[in-house]
Amino acid sequence: MQVKTLAGVCPSILDDTGQEEVSTLRLGGIASGLDTEGLVKQLMALERMPLTRLEDKKNVLEWRKSALLDFRNMLLNLQKKASALTLSTSFDLKKSASSDSEVATVTTGATAVNGTYTLEVTSLATATKVSSTGAIGIPDGTYATLTGTAELNSGAGVDADPNAAFSGGTAATRLESEVTAGAFKVNDVTITVDADDTINTVLNKINDSTAGVKAVLSGDRIVLTQKTTGSEATITVGEDTSGFLAAAKLDAAVVVDGTESGEFRNLADTGLGFTSGYFTINDYTFSVDTATESLNDIISKINNSSAGVTAFYDSESDTISITSKTTGSDAITLGKATDTSNFLTVTNISGAVQTLGTSSAFNLNGVDMNRDSNSFEINGITFNLLKAGTTTITVSQDNDKIIKNVEDFVNEYNTVMDWLNTKLTENKVREPLSDFDRKSGILRTDSTLRRVQSYLRSSIFNPVSGLPHNYDQLSDIGITTGMPTDSASAALNSKLQIDKDKLKTAIQNNPDAVAGIFMEATGGIAVKLNDYLNSVTSATGEIMGRAGSSGILSSQIRDMEERIKDFEYRLELKEDRLWRQFSQLETIMSNFQNQSAWLSAQVSSTWGMK
Repeated sequence: MQVKTLAGVCPSILDDTGQEEVSTLRLGGIASGLDTEGLVKQLMALERMPLTRLEDKKNVLEWRKSALLDFRNMLLNLQKKASALTLSTSFDLKKSASSDSEVATVTTGATAVNGTYTLEVTSLATATKVSSTGAIGIPDGTYATLTGTAELNSGAGVDADPNAAFSGGTAATRLESEVTAGAFKVNDVTITVDADDTINTVLNKINDSTAGVKAVLSGDRIVLTQKTTGSEATITVGEDTSGFLAAAKLDAAVVVDGTESGEFRNLADTGLGFTSGYFTINDYTFSVDTATESLNDIISKINNSSAGVTAFYDSESDTISITSKTTGSDAITLGKATDTSNFLTVTNISGAVQTLGTSSAFNLNGVDMNRDSNSFEINGITFNLLKAGTTTITVSQDNDKIIKNVEDFVNEYNTVMDWLNTKLTENKVREPLSDFDRKSGILRTDSTLRRVQSYLRSSIFNPVSGLPHNYDQLSDIGITTGMPTDSASAALNSKLQIDKDKLKTAIQNNPDAVAGIFMEATGGIAVKLNDYLNSVTSATGEIMGRAGSSGILSSQIRDMEERIKDFEYRLELKEDRLWRQFSQLETIMSNFQNQSAWLSAQVSSTWGMK
């Protein structure tokens, strides 16, 4: 970087390319008394007027681009609705009902045959099931217990009265230590003790609490038993301010831990002789590791597999049942000669007699039928049998849903036309006060908008060839509009209106023709509109050619940004030059004042000598 020095003024700095940089050293009216900053601002305001016009032009370009992208999104929404009407699923809509939904329910597809069906269900289909031939021998779990270390009144040699209040009673009913009002905790649950409580009332409080234990007086000793089996379900007592735990001989008692129920123990710990290896159900292989897996683990494997069965262990009967996930008379294949684990044998499943499933039996419109499942399809109708009984099924065309699909399209079309009519007729605000005002009229007479509007107005009402002459255009099915005239609102006349009664009648009388008006392969209104909108909104379409990141407007915006950047740089240089000129003036004025003062001093000195 180099410095270019002007005599008596601020230096002008040149960057490495030789271009002039803006100086930050500025003097303001020290010698001249001028409002330098104010003068520079006024002069620069005049210089900035062309920049403001450039910024306004850039804003208009950005607003126009944004508006076109918004318009594209609206057209995409309209295309979505039009595309839906090119599909038979928008018109082949059925509805169904069952007079007794507890006997059977139904659902319908596009191919469902309209009509009334009388259904009499005799019996439901059942699944094949096999159960253990006898108890397996899985050991039960035990419960943790906490027993008083001695009888309640062992020192007196007589039984304590469990119904005597702690605050009174004879010597025979007194405990060896005093119990007063206070509290203690069982499994972190607080149990309160009142002075007039008795042993029984405190035990009842424990039993009614959420401590998860059962408290009883057994043989003049208090015993607490955990309600859940297993070694992790223990009992804790403490934080006693009433003295009850000491009197009950529970404060120093040791918990006898419970044991897990056998179904949760490792198979090796059940003592039943399970072996590790593999076994099969319906040709699906299951691994068994007796050292790490329990009966419950194996059952979970079965239920989460693709073997097509569910397994259940009944702890009351100590048996396992395996049930097919599908109904019908197919048997469950249990085991193979190549199995290496004896799991099916130890659980008494191997060799057990299977109860084969049955098919459902029903009568449909006087015809007796059977199915392996309770859910099946006939004539496009899916029946779901629930219990024996009789119900009437009705299937009909769902006109309301068809009309709703057409309405959705019409509403989206009208939204687009409303927007077009507004933007193409919107006047500019002469003295705009806000950006909203400035945006007004930026798309007035826009060529892209006019072309789209013209296509939407003209193409949608063209007759569709190949259809009955009385059902080949929208007006035939109750969808109409007028053409703009001098005496009518262009916005109103461009919108579609639906005569629902006429549309419903047309759907009932000739549903195929109604569908054809929209989805006929070559001339259907929805087909043509979908193709057109796909073209105009595509990445290479007219809108994106203008408003896309590589479009004309984006290019113009980038050019305008470059012009603005260059103009701002030149303004900075201009402002710096003004400051340097005023600084030079200050320097000259300062020198002049200094010379004037020196001359005055010399004159005064000369006159003084005389």
